[in-house]
Amino acid sequence: MKTKQEVSAIITALKALYPDAQCSLDYGKDYELLFSVRLAAQCTDARVNLVTPALFARYPTLEAFAEADVDEVGQYIHSCGFWRAKARDIVASARMLREAFGGRVPVTAVERLKKMAGNGARAVLVAVYGNREFEDTLMELKDVLSEAGFRCSAAAAAVAEHSIIRKFGAGRPDEEDCRELKEFSERIKHHLEENGDGEITVPGSHPYREYHGVPMKPKADKNCIKCGKCAAECPVQAIPKDNPSSLDKERCISCMHCIAICPEQARHNDKVVLFAAEQKMKKACSGRKANTLFL
Repeated sequence: MKTKQEVSAIITALKALYPDAQCSLDYGKDYELLFSVRLAAQCTDARVNLVTPALFARYPTLEAFAEADVDEVGQYIHSCGFWRAKARDIVASARMLREAFGGRVPVTAVERLKKMAGNGARAVLVAVYGNREFEDTLMELKDVLSEAGFRCSAAAAAVAEHSIIRKFGAGRPDEEDCRELKEFSERIKHHLEENGDGEITVPGSHPYREYHGVPMKPKADKNCIKCGKCAAECPVQAIPKDNPSSLDKERCISCMHCIAICPEQARHNDKVVLFAAEQKMKKACSGRKANTLFL
């Protein structure tokens, strides 16, 4: 695998060699270009351009691709070669683009919070998100805690490095974030001392936005030494302690903690799906998002 520096050098060299290069693939939408590039692997662009009009007519939206039957997609792209793998990757990429990262409270967290008894205790809501949007997260969190008997007095949606695509929000929280959040904590303390019975209003909508999960489940490669660190720290016990190179995909919540802590960097996501997610999220996640505070 090439390093980022090596990839950057290759791109620079290609731009110098082909300054007037034009894409020869026909497409109308960004995701159509992504799928066309996948089809072009070991196939000519001319052949891909013969195939995609019917393919894009059959599946005119990203949602249609995400709900597509892999075998049926394969029938449309059969002449491009390696059609089974390409069809699988296209549908998986579409699902990733459609579903990416929910703006909801993780189901596991909701289940655990519902077991708590607030008995009127005051609570501060905190949602950490990867420089995209927090959407209904704070509202859902407030609803769950209020139902459990807590009084929600303050809230913060704080930006951190994205857990899957780390270039988004890289280095966050930084010194500026820490300073702002520390000052906010002092304001919360003062507020609770002066206005102990007040409750906050947070943004969100009812019903909450639909969330279908994240179709990314980290896999272990040959570098796994079965040290068991990932199994010991997995928050939902999705990695068996007796076989830490495996994964229970039904349990996995795609938090990516196993990737972050692996001493051998032996766990990874599917490269095609990861690339698709990055392209989809680039516009929404670029630039510096501000922490959003409610008091």
